[in-house]
Amino acid sequence: MYEVYEEDDSILPHISLSDPCSIRVELKDDCVRLFVGPRDWSWNRKTGKLIGAGTALDNPMPDGG
Repeated sequence: MYEVYEEDDSILPHISLSDPCSIRVELKDDCVRLFVGPRDWSWNRKTGKLIGAGTALDNPMPDGG
């Protein structure tokens, strides 16, 4: 199986990321979630469409999910 999830993001270039920067990918039956520092994106696995994006102000990397 090959799946591609992509989005042009206008917010990430303006965020100060730590060095090294935490990156996390969560694969669920219905969605894919990507966390880069405080920024996150969610894609629907059936359609490949972006279903959400945000920026965390306090806890950028949730435990579990």
